[in-house]
Parts: sequence; C-alpha cells; structure tokens
Amino acid sequence: VLSNMKEKLHWSQLEVQAKRQQLAEVEVMMVKKRDLLIQTKQSRNNLQRDNHSLKEQCGLLGNRDLLWDFEETVDSSEHLEKHLENLKSKQAKITFRYGKWRQKLEAPLTN
Repeated sequence: VLSNMKEKLHWSQLEVQAKRQQLAEVEVMMVKKRDLLIQTKQSRNNLQRDNHSLKEQCGLLGNRDLLWDFEETVDSSEHLEKHLENLKSKQAKITFRYGKWRQKLEAPLTN
C-alpha cells in the first residue's frame, strides 16, 4: 500500500511539474502577445493621429458636403456678379437717357 502511495505521489508530482511548466510557457506566450497588442494599439493610435492630421490638411477635398456647398456658393456668387453687372449697365443706360431728357427739357428754359 505504501509503495502504491509513493508511486501515486511521484506521478502526481510529475504531473504538477508538467502543469507548472505548461503554465510558465503559457505565461511567456501571454506576455509576448500582450506586448504585441500594446505595440499594435500604439501603431493604430499613431495611424489615427496621422489620418486625422491629413484630413485636416485636406480641407474641402476631404469633405464632400463642404465641397458641394463651396461650389454652390461660388456658382451663386458668379450668378449674382453677372446680375449686378447687368443692373449697372441698365442703370448707366437709364442715367444716360435721363441726362439727355434733362438737357432737352432744360434747353428751352435757358433759351
């Protein structure tokens, strides 16, 4: 009975030692993967920061809505400038005609 117990104890000790060795290997692997995870997260954060910086530098090119709004604003501004030029030319014509009429009306009065 005693020899069976000693043999069982011996096998249990060998099993515990094997499990400890497996645990040590798993811990080493876990540390390596944790370090890799930390490096990956840092790389991701750096890429996100760079990406954000590039988006800020792109300005309108990076945002379709802003670009569309800018184009609409430019187009409406050009349209308003053309309309303003037309109104100015009409005003000049009216002023010129008014000047001629005024001269015609004042001419008989001065004579």
